[in-house]
Amino acid sequence: MKPFPLIITDLDATLLDHETYSWQPASEALAALRARSIPLVLNSSKTRPEIELLRTELGNRHPFVVENGAAVLTPVGYFREPAQEPPGDDYELERFGAPRQTIVREIRRLRSERDLAVEGFSDWTVAQIAERTGLPLESAARAADRCCSEPTVFSGDSASLEWFQSELERVGLRTLQGGRFLHVTGRFDKADGVRRLRERYSAEHPDQEVVVIALGDSPNDQGMLDAADVAVIVRSPRSERLQVSKPRRILRTELPGPSGWNQAVGELLDEFD
Repeated sequence: MKPFPLIITDLDATLLDHETYSWQPASEALAALRARSIPLVLNSSKTRPEIELLRTELGNRHPFVVENGAAVLTPVGYFREPAQEPPGDDYELERFGAPRQTIVREIRRLRSERDLAVEGFSDWTVAQIAERTGLPLESAARAADRCCSEPTVFSGDSASLEWFQSELERVGLRTLQGGRFLHVTGRFDKADGVRRLRERYSAEHPDQEVVVIALGDSPNDQGMLDAADVAVIVRSPRSERLQVSKPRRILRTELPGPSGWNQAVGELLDEFD
């Protein structure tokens, strides 16, 4: 059966440079994907407005996954068979977790019970978010526009963190350590979007074998990488902590960020060709 490659990628420190947020070092491989009409799905902790802006820059018209797997957004009409959920505006929205309002309410309740040293985006102004992330104000405003997760900073001791995490679990929430923040979310991760999109692309291309190639660099990419057929671990300060075992093939890049992404994707495309 002819393979149908599907690229699913993390953004920060993977397709985007950790410091500059630039994807330009990966431009050669990105152009090769476009030329071959191979879908590139962005799967990130970023929000819908953030990813929409990047998709415009990249000329990307494929589905995308927001907020560490909180939801898959697919352009209406992209697949012949629509999703079970009714479309929203320009997208079919398939959610996997609790809304942000619920998450923020629980964080504040637990913080008041134990006087925890935890704060998040909902506590900060856009200017403070910009300062903590290094983003321009407009970009920080897009990062603050969240649907299903809350990035936090926890500065308490390990015992307080364990209590915080266990209490969140009791109400159906969890924490996920990202590159900069401890994300509080529902019980989902980036793998949920991978599995759902594998199903939809397989239904769209029944005569081909969907081969998922996932790229990531940090522990919050673990589920996404394990749900892939080919896992590419992009070198970063956190990549050594990733111990992926389930894919049929596992690669580690020598170069970091988008330079490593470019090299790995280019080599894999050569093999498919």
